[in-house]
Amino acid sequence: MKINCDVCGDLLNEKINSEDNWLEWLHDTSKPFFYVDKSLRIVHRKCKYSDSDNYLLSDGYLFWYLGKKGLNLLLENIESKAYSQEDGFEIIRRLHIYENE
Repeated sequence: MKINCDVCGDLLNEKINSEDNWLEWLHDTSKPFFYVDKSLRIVHRKCKYSDSDNYLLSDGYLFWYLGKKGLNLLLENIESKAYSQEDGFEIIRRLHIYENE
């Protein structure tokens, strides 16, 4: 699977279980667990969002979101509105449908 980092554009580490590959998104701290639109992204560890007083970072190793369990986790997060359907489905397409970006 070849996936590019949404920040720098370089390919992610090809080792599936690499702790260098992340899925992350932001929540607005003024509205508890309010998803910040278009903040869901696939990144290298070095490209992760920096800390901010205005936002709460949610993240996980990318390999957590692969395979059947990972697909289920993504769908549960969409259902619970952890992030938008549009952004969630785009990540599903990238991780579970497209062979290469």
